[in-house]
Amino acid sequence: MAWDWDYKEVEADLETRFVRVVEAYGWVARKLRYDGRNGAADRICYGPGGRFALAELKNGGSGRLSKPQRDEIAEMAKLGIKVWVIKTNLDIEAFAAEVLKR
Repeated sequence: MAWDWDYKEVEADLETRFVRVVEAYGWVARKLRYDGRNGAADRICYGPGGRFALAELKNGGSGRLSKPQRDEIAEMAKLGIKVWVIKTNLDIEAFAAEVLKR
């Protein structure tokens, strides 16, 4: 099989894999949106015992956080809430190991 070197993965591909992993661990992943405000993480994930995690998905190395996203992540950090920035499959694995497997 020949590899298509011009193929560029889009953020939706990464997000689809992320949601599949989250759901495989028995968690629920929902799209997140703020009405009237920018900067919301892409996904909120709910798990057993009332646990939750926020994830912002970016397309590999080229995906960059916008200023509203950086500001929102900083505001959450002040409250002790981590927002995971997921750019690669390795990031998904790290998320699963630290958040979903507990």
